[in-house]
Amino acid sequence: MPRTVKVFTSSGNWTCPAGVTRVLCTIRPGSGGGGGGGGGFAGAVGSSPKNGGAAGASGGAGRGAASITRRVAVIPGTVYTITVGAGGGGGAGGAAGTIGVIGTAGSGSQLGSLLVDSPTMSGGNPGGGATSTGLSTGAAATNNISGANQAFVLGLNDANPTSVLGVDGLPGQGGISANGFAGQPGTSCLLSQAGILTGLGMVGASASTGGNLSASYGGGGAGAPAGASPGEEYAILGTAPNTTTTGAAGNAGGDANSSGAGSSGAVSNAGTAGTGGRGGGGGSGGAGGGAGLSAGGVGRAGGAGGAGSNGLVILEWQ
Repeated sequence: MPRTVKVFTSSGNWTCPAGVTRVLCTIRPGSGGGGGGGGGFAGAVGSSPKNGGAAGASGGAGRGAASITRRVAVIPGTVYTITVGAGGGGGAGGAAGTIGVIGTAGSGSQLGSLLVDSPTMSGGNPGGGATSTGLSTGAAATNNISGANQAFVLGLNDANPTSVLGVDGLPGQGGISANGFAGQPGTSCLLSQAGILTGLGMVGASASTGGNLSASYGGGGAGAPAGASPGEEYAILGTAPNTTTTGAAGNAGGDANSSGAGSSGAVSNAGTAGTGGRGGGGGSGGAGGGAGLSAGGVGRAGGAGGAGSNGLVILEWQ
């Protein structure tokens, strides 16, 4: 008898076919949303020397979801409620000079009351807002650890779950500025560890450039690039993992102006929504404004975090 596979990407009902008394069920809860980036600070104004605005730190990635695979007994003709967990929402970016908002956790998935997977897939931590011009950047968010309990599904044989650990791309630190110096870029995110079944680890987004100096006026620091979260679609569905980062890239700081107004930092980027068990990417840190004689450039709000991926329920029988 051929094997039947039913994949649920949204909640609904499943009626157990005649003659089927056991199914292999894989379920995954929703992943956490990414944290919002912290806001950058405005550039200083007045006679030289003056600092450009420091940049905010990026938000952390939401936690990737862990799946479980079990063989469970079912009753022919019974209607079972399938619940597919929703991904967590991304946190809002912080206003200029303020901390971002933490991402929300994903919700659980289940097959009736027979199999439930509802651990807390926490949202990404927020990036800190820059608190002043010069060297005082926003505090970097801490990254989440993405644990997964995964197994390849081979026919109707019982699977022995394999523990998988992937570390999200580390959030970046905001760029700094000082009197008469160009702003510095935010610290680049680090490559996450590769999971055994998740393919490559996720690479954090790239950094941008700080603002240009002007005489003794400093350029604004560049917003920090954000971390990303690994997924598990290869382990469950047999498809290639998506290695594109979900973290938002940092943007440039504002240029200084020794004879007029400093330029504003570039607008921040939002993290990308997660798919395939990945948490939402963190939002970039807000870029700092350049220092100026008549006005300092505006420090930008941090970018919003991306939403976490929704859960999944897969049933197999023959």
